[in-house]
Amino acid sequence: MVIQRASLGFHENRRPAACHGVIRGTIDTIWGSAGSTKLRGKDPLATSAMNGIYPNAKCFVAHGADIRTRDNDGLMPLHRAAYGDHHKIVALLVSKGAPLEARASKLQYTPLHYTALTATTSGESTKLLLQAGADKEAISGYFSRRAIHLAAVAGNIQGTNELIAFGAALDAPSINNWRALHLAKHFGHWQVVEKLLQGGADPFATCNPQTIALGFGKTGDRPSKVGFAVESKVSDADKERCQKLLKDAEAAQPQKKPKAYMDELLHNLA
Repeated sequence: MVIQRASLGFHENRRPAACHGVIRGTIDTIWGSAGSTKLRGKDPLATSAMNGIYPNAKCFVAHGADIRTRDNDGLMPLHRAAYGDHHKIVALLVSKGAPLEARASKLQYTPLHYTALTATTSGESTKLLLQAGADKEAISGYFSRRAIHLAAVAGNIQGTNELIAFGAALDAPSINNWRALHLAKHFGHWQVVEKLLQGGADPFATCNPQTIALGFGKTGDRPSKVGFAVESKVSDADKERCQKLLKDAEAAQPQKKPKAYMDELLHNLA
């Protein structure tokens, strides 16, 4: 089998002995019996970034692998590492000048957007990118969502914490004026609802008309009035937690209560 080493971005005679075993093993794993230069459109650095294999990624970068190359999905290695919360590889790529605002071709997500997409992240990759100067208010091509909106949808508690700490605009609108609070409540992520409220998100922020049949709410709905997503299978306990947090936040800010809220309150008391 002939290995097309030129695609790796480094030359055989530039590789020190210390990296020989690591890269040799990676070549054998990635190429297998295919003998092609890419696996599903991902080069070895992107594959190492995606799988969180730091020693391999370090060796590829040290010997000239192109950190700006895109795979068949339009993602760079930094997007892949960010999505997997492989923060050591994120730090490595950022230190070598990987573009923080590079957009993935389909959804126009930046690497910071990708750190927000998974609920179980540590928040370390989010923090690293924010410390490096990533635009926390970058708007994606998908429903005009920012990182804070994506974290709310995913239920990403640690990512939400980091975005709040770095001053993300918690009441920034996405499509149809939906804010992070609307989205976190809609998907039943009460811990994110709690973090957003603690960070100063407005429980009276209203959204524009949406398809009521989908449970998205209607004109002027505040987060507590938005329905829960059927597909997210929110438990009754989490629904109750979300509602209590939002209702308590509303009650704690009497000076901001809109007329519609007061009319509803009086109606319930009648």
